[in-house]
Amino acid sequence: MAIAHGSAILVACITIFAPLLQAHDIATRLQRGLSAATNGNCEAALAELKAVILLDAGVEVALNTIGVCETRLGRPGNATKSFEQVTKLAPASWQGWTNLGANYLTLNQLDKAVPALRRATTLNPKATSAWSNLGLAFDAVGRHEESWRSLDRARRLDTRDPEIESAWTQVAKKLVTKAAAYIENQEYQKAKSLLLEVRNAFPNSAVWHNLLGYSEFKLMNREPALQHLQRAVQLQPDSEPYLLDLGEFFLVNRAVDAARLVFEAGLKELPSSEKLQLGLAMAFQLNKKYHESNLILRSLLVAKPQLELTYDLLGRSLENTGEFSEMIELGTRLQSVNQASSLAWYLIGAGLFGKAAEDDAKLTEAVLALEKSLSRDPSSTNAHFLLGKASEKLGSTEKALFELKETLRLDPHHQSAHYVLAQLYRKTGRSDLAAAEMEEHKLALRHREDSFFRLIVTAAPQNK
Repeated sequence: MAIAHGSAILVACITIFAPLLQAHDIATRLQRGLSAATNGNCEAALAELKAVILLDAGVEVALNTIGVCETRLGRPGNATKSFEQVTKLAPASWQGWTNLGANYLTLNQLDKAVPALRRATTLNPKATSAWSNLGLAFDAVGRHEESWRSLDRARRLDTRDPEIESAWTQVAKKLVTKAAAYIENQEYQKAKSLLLEVRNAFPNSAVWHNLLGYSEFKLMNREPALQHLQRAVQLQPDSEPYLLDLGEFFLVNRAVDAARLVFEAGLKELPSSEKLQLGLAMAFQLNKKYHESNLILRSLLVAKPQLELTYDLLGRSLENTGEFSEMIELGTRLQSVNQASSLAWYLIGAGLFGKAAEDDAKLTEAVLALEKSLSRDPSSTNAHFLLGKASEKLGSTEKALFELKETLRLDPHHQSAHYVLAQLYRKTGRSDLAAAEMEEHKLALRHREDSFFRLIVTAAPQNK
């Protein structure tokens, strides 16, 4: 009985003190584990902390530290379960959601990372790490505007973190690239909005100023356009694209002398730039200084005999000055460079049409040359237009109407075609149609000069 009685006492003692012993063991192991983790000994920390979890799966700090240590040891996949358990135990803990989101980001589980990190920023809008990780997650899925806003929020919360600063800058550059694509697609308002959003990242960036200036230019906001386009050139005076954009701005706004100064200054920096030479030649042409324009273009033809745009611009200038024999020679010269050239036959045809004012026999030759031009390039508005004029002079009214209408189908802003068609309508007694075409002629005049300049920017090859 004494033995039995003693056994009962022993069992009672174990029953009473076992939870206390277990709690002591958990506390001891937890302390050792956390201390090891703090000292960078994650292997020792994991041994202690995993033992704690076996005894009590709800110790939040142990679970969180296990996740952190697994991540430090390069085993983020092993950390996920611990971080997920933390958010279940403490759903209001922004740290827990931040760690879980960062873990998902490391594992490239982006569909899970974004909502987890969103939850963290909602719980604590001042959590820098949550915002920065959210920015990285958005960047990884290509949502760059949201990435920028998240990283910008993180940067404002901590201006001294170099990693945040670097990520913020890189995403801003991506948005500038996106703005450039918007401009290429003529979505200027979208480009402007995007560029203004990232302006703090580019206080002295020539690229940023140029893109914003060009967007403002196309949105017809002259003052900010000029300010930013000029700033881009000031920051990078040897940039051919920036000089061309500023020159285009001046030409479109009828400041031809200002455009000439831009091109002349640019050629001091880039004396071999074909596009700047073409721009200067055009500025002279628009100022009716054809001699100066022709000197540039003839010199450029010697240096670059295969640059077809030069033949085009020189041909326009010769047509304005009535030098039709040289136009024909120019077309023949182009044929020696490119036998398939539509422009070559156009120059010959235009020269013959000009000479027909003194020799009617040249008119038939002009028509044949222009038809050969169109057989090589049916989309040539100039050839259709001149063929229409030649046909009208030959008395072929229906042919003339067809060619003029085809010109306007291809280029609704061809102001000369509107004018000639109006005269033809008036001649044939259709005064209502004539009046309508004259109105179109007035509207098309500005657009025609603008698009004429854009030939330089888009057609001439880059300098090698």
